[in-house]
Amino acid sequence: DDVNKSSFTFSTVQSEFSYRIPDGGEVANYRNYISRLPTVDSPLIFGLHTNADLTYRQLDAGEMLMSLQETLPKDAGVGTGKSVDEIVKETAQGLLERMPPDLVESQFRIQVSKLRG
Repeated sequence: DDVNKSSFTFSTVQSEFSYRIPDGGEVANYRNYISRLPTVDSPLIFGLHTNADLTYRQLDAGEMLMSLQETLPKDAGVGTGKSVDEIVKETAQGLLERMPPDLVESQFRIQVSKLRG
């Protein structure tokens, strides 16, 4: 089995991270390896073009904006003095204000390490 060889990697694409089975059967080795996994995987390791991630993000953002627009009342702007665009902008700003703060990876790792016991 080539999978059990130390030289085996799951992706032959040159990337910043080597996707392989960690050496040894110690739990600490697996935890160390998992802690080093990238937060975002390159589409190349799945055999996709680099534009696949960009396309995914554009489609996802488009679907979110379409859903937001579809949730508006059909008579939006009538009698309120606000245009549909103004209502969508206010709703988007309200959502942005409710978003959690940006993730600081170093603080996140400290919090996760405390959970390990």
